[in-house]
Amino acid sequence: MDEAIREVVLSLTANLSMNDCYTEFLSIFARITGNHACALLRYQDGVLIPVATLGLVPKVLKLNFPPDRHPRLAAILQSRVPVRFAANDSRPDPYDGLLSGDTEGKLGVHACVGIALYNENTLFGVLSADSQEPSAFDHIDDSVFRIFAALATVSLEL
Repeated sequence: MDEAIREVVLSLTANLSMNDCYTEFLSIFARITGNHACALLRYQDGVLIPVATLGLVPKVLKLNFPPDRHPRLAAILQSRVPVRFAANDSRPDPYDGLLSGDTEGKLGVHACVGIALYNENTLFGVLSADSQEPSAFDHIDDSVFRIFAALATVSLEL
């Protein structure tokens, strides 16, 4: 974990475009958490706007996610701690049918964790991780998600 944090910090200060920084961030996040898909979304004008994704189809970057239309995202925004959704949670995942390699658009997400990105009382966005395996995140401590959320918040503030 220490090495991953070091990698993230160095990538944020490297001579890279912000898109490349975000992509590198999500790559490290995916490697540490073992997710199949993850997204970094910026909160702007009442909607969540993807700034980078990994494991999702490219068109996701052109979508906006109003929290009032996405109950899982709304639940994440209402919490200051990581929100873990049970595999049988009836609320639809915003990325169902949008996973890379799912040409039919039929694969659903079975494990989902999201955390709101706050600095004091200012909301900057959401970091989410999804997996097709229902128990994918059971072994990941919430502190891991909180650390990556803090790093993501700093990157969105730059």
